[in-house]
Amino acid sequence: MAEKQVRAPAEFRPPKWEAQENLPTEAALEPARSTDGAKRLAIGGKGSYVIGRVETADILLAHSSISRHHCAAVHHMDGRVYVIE
Repeated sequence: MAEKQVRAPAEFRPPKWEAQENLPTEAALEPARSTDGAKRLAIGGKGSYVIGRVETADILLAHSSISRHHCAAVHHMDGRVYVIE
């Protein structure tokens, strides 16, 4: 039987509007529900964070409902944070 090949997830490319300076150090996301007890996900200090269930994600959430590269939290130059699926 042929071995099933698993395609690697696409690499996240931050949008052009991603903030590169004056980033908040204390920013966090608060999940609406959490099965592993996570209360806050720290997202301060760099322009974007990939959230997923693979080791290459910045924030690892090991749950079957989370895709390998589930989403990204991106700091906008104007101070807002966007979650991109």
